[in-house]
Amino acid sequence: MTTQLQTLTQVVQQGPAAAPARPARAPKVAVPNVYDGVMDKAEDFIWEVQLYVNMHAAEFPSHEEVVYFTLSYMGGRDGQTPPTFPYASWEAFKNEFQEQFGDPNPVVTAIAKMEALQQGTDTCDEFTIKFQALAPWTHYNDVALIELYVMI
Repeated sequence: MTTQLQTLTQVVQQGPAAAPARPARAPKVAVPNVYDGVMDKAEDFIWEVQLYVNMHAAEFPSHEEVVYFTLSYMGGRDGQTPPTFPYASWEAFKNEFQEQFGDPNPVVTAIAKMEALQQGTDTCDEFTIKFQALAPWTHYNDVALIELYVMI
């Protein structure tokens, strides 16, 4: 009995067995879609770039590498040229990108899209998801949003 107690005490003192080590790998993140200059896609493009860069930070030791990477995914349209160097920071690049390609008035755009929204062949859930995606951009309060939702 004493031997069993000593063995049990030793096992408890050793703690739980360590789990086998698994190699740490970051989740795979898709490269950004090529930006074609369409205003409605500007914010999504920058978000995709930021996500990729954040997940591959070791590949981008300075903001210049991030900007060059971003420029490599810009297809552009006629008459639209990507921002050019130099930039003091990634934030400075994003600001100029937004000025050049982004929506100059996202609130007005969201309101117009919301007022044009129709359920059509969408399910109620699909329509509600579209409505809720636009709602924060309108800056409408809850009462106004409910009234608009009921009217549509």
